[in-house]
Amino acid sequence: MSHSFRLAGGIALAALFANGCPGKDAVGREASATQAATGASASGSGAAAQSSSGAGTGGASTSGPAASSASAGGGGAMLCAPSSDAPCYSGPKGTEGVGSCKAGKKICDAMGQSYGPCQGETLPVDEDCGTAADEDCDGFGYCVVQVSAGFGHTCAVTSNGALYCWGDNAYGKLGDMSMSAKSTPTKVAGAGWTAVSAGFSHTCALQSSSLWCWGYNAQGQLGDGTNSGKTAPVQVQGGWGMVSAGAQHTCATKSLACWGENTDGRLGDGTTTAHNSPTVAMLTGETAVAAGANHTCATHSAGKLSCWGFNFDGQLGIGTNTQQLLPSLVNGINWSSVSTTAWHTCGTRNDGTLYCWGRNDQGQLGDGSTSKKSGPTMTAAGGNDWSAVAAGNHHTCALKADGSLWCWGNGGEIGDGTTDQRLTPTAAATTLKYSAVTSGSQHSCAIANGPAPATKGSLWCWGANGGGQLGDGTTTDRLTPVRVSGF
Repeated sequence: MSHSFRLAGGIALAALFANGCPGKDAVGREASATQAATGASASGSGAAAQSSSGAGTGGASTSGPAASSASAGGGGAMLCAPSSDAPCYSGPKGTEGVGSCKAGKKICDAMGQSYGPCQGETLPVDEDCGTAADEDCDGFGYCVVQVSAGFGHTCAVTSNGALYCWGDNAYGKLGDMSMSAKSTPTKVAGAGWTAVSAGFSHTCALQSSSLWCWGYNAQGQLGDGTNSGKTAPVQVQGGWGMVSAGAQHTCATKSLACWGENTDGRLGDGTTTAHNSPTVAMLTGETAVAAGANHTCATHSAGKLSCWGFNFDGQLGIGTNTQQLLPSLVNGINWSSVSTTAWHTCGTRNDGTLYCWGRNDQGQLGDGSTSKKSGPTMTAAGGNDWSAVAAGNHHTCALKADGSLWCWGNGGEIGDGTTDQRLTPTAAATTLKYSAVTSGSQHSCAIANGPAPATKGSLWCWGANGGGQLGDGTTTDRLTPVRVSGF
């Protein structure tokens, strides 16, 4: 249920991938070039079918040579010139009809209806996140561009503006109009999604500046002026820049406002009164906000960081354990990001240093001890090459500038292949590089950024999986990162 912000800024998969890469327009493009010489014409490429059905778990298109041949005028019209050859590429999920691979060829059959299979070579081609074509042949034509891990569930936005959620679905927090858990990504209705934040039992997401929330609402955390739960997105009035869903409250920027539970002053309005619609917090110049379980933090003008709300474990980072009803400055300057969870907080500074504070019973502060801290404490690893941090309930994960992934804290949530507790940053068991990381209550996820093939924009998760929050089609806990199905 952590939230990390850095300033800047019904078909089984086995069936879907059974006949090579789904949803391709590449063979269609190749066919049209060949048919120009033979007088035949082709239409209806696979990419259009994929785009219209949505990315990932939408309907499978009948793309490839057979589909293109059927649409090429019928009556034996040729897809390709007999005996002509074409470059081929084989990826993790099938074969593609075009590419720059010259190590092997596939040959057009005597009837001009289809190409033979590739020879099995692998070409390191990066995904083009802006098109439906599956350039790296991993079975998914769009990239994951943003992800948020919550309490037993996960949500992600793809580069074509689609939104998917999976995992535990208590109170309808997956937004699919049901309360049934899902172990693979399930599409949320709507298009043009730009960001998502998964909380404890509710979720919020943005369509540009329009904000929508769904799930549990007893404390008014959906911000729609009611206390009635919703299993599908409901709009929050106003225009918004970013959003963060906590345990039972929500905050968003563009004149910082919060709503929901306020027992410990987590809304930052100087009271302990709950609100079921946006209430302006007493802070100006905010640049990012992170809502934890019972407290909230925000970066604001001139690199300052302020926190407010519950403070029993020192999670506000102000040197005391006294709750604060109004934003209070955290020691230090030039803060570039902040991540909050139930009992601890972490942040990075512009110089690439990383600090954590609050509860530390599992070593989640990464300073080599299990003693809680009421002020920013540098991780034992030190260094000035940290680029992002994500705080989970009893663990923390972070990225370095080179894209390497590091975690520490509670065993089984580190991603290092063990169940050992780690008191200092420990490298995850992966050879991939990552561009973003998020941590939930007992699991984490990260967006890969290479090396090719089949990794750019792909999504990987690890840790607890009892609700299916890792998205791999199982409810089996994972000690190392596993790829989310379809992503």
